[in-house]
Amino acid sequence: MGAGAEQDEVDRLQTKIDHLQAAVASRDVIGQAKGILMERHGIGAEEAFERLVRISPTTNTKLHAVAATIAERVGEPGGDDGDGGDGHRPDARDAEPTPVD
Repeated sequence: MGAGAEQDEVDRLQTKIDHLQAAVASRDVIGQAKGILMERHGIGAEEAFERLVRISPTTNTKLHAVAATIAERVGEPGGDDGDGGDGHRPDARDAEPTPVD
């Protein structure tokens, strides 16, 4: 294998590593958001995930971004109870769209 082919293989493997690291990070954030929804609403893991999946296309937001928003809001100062100090729990309102009459 020549030097150019070796560098191509190194680049290919680095790209694969980067994608796998991003996937693991995304999975962790989704898991955190699921846990928040499960605790707040007394629901199981499957229902929590389904709520995340429902809100994603409704808001035209990637699932990972929806999960990150929920996890970040709970971690904000004054947001220990998940309401960010403003009485609004992001997981309750953001994870269950209100039907329009």
